[in-house]
Amino acid sequence: MKKYLILAIILSLILIQNVNADILPYGRRYIESCYQISNADNFQEYIFILDEQISRPKKLDLNDCFAVNKNGEATIFAIKKDLFDENEFNEKFDKYTYNYEDKINYFKKPELKNSDLNLRIYPLPKSNDPLRKTVIILNIKELNENSFTIRKEKILFTYEDGTSEEKNFISQDIWPEPSKKALLPWWFAEFWFAILPFLALIIMIGIFIYKRKR
Repeated sequence: MKKYLILAIILSLILIQNVNADILPYGRRYIESCYQISNADNFQEYIFILDEQISRPKKLDLNDCFAVNKNGEATIFAIKKDLFDENEFNEKFDKYTYNYEDKINYFKKPELKNSDLNLRIYPLPKSNDPLRKTVIILNIKELNENSFTIRKEKILFTYEDGTSEEKNFISQDIWPEPSKKALLPWWFAEFWFAILPFLALIIMIGIFIYKRKR
């Protein structure tokens, strides 16, 4: 009976690993990552709204660094303050009554200007990477009745030892690379957690077969 219990525990560990792999790519991990608009003070006559594919829209507090959902893309919209009805916005996007059709209809308003930049989270680093946080700095290049243009300007990397560095975006389609990298391959740190349950299972099966033959 004891042998079967141990075997069941090992199989459970393997199944748990497989479930986690479906949620988070194996060998990767999440870090803190957010966006900040560097020149929002130049556009104080506007309200900025973040619309995410799978979440409720939210009004941005431009004093804070805002995160985007790890799944899907997000877009920033702008609307003149004198045209923004905060009560309507809060009522439509209340977490208890919100529905997707309301969102579609709301963002059809002509007074809402959508930016030309789709935002995503920073690519997931390797599980043993020293990177701990990224802050992506955005710059509004143009905002008027006809155009709303945003560009990724630079990125601030913070590492596990508390040091930071800043790098500029050379291309809007390519993320700058952090200078500090893990000394060992990611799989080295994960080796025992990944392989040990399988080795234990093989050993248990071998012991079981050996005892059956005796």
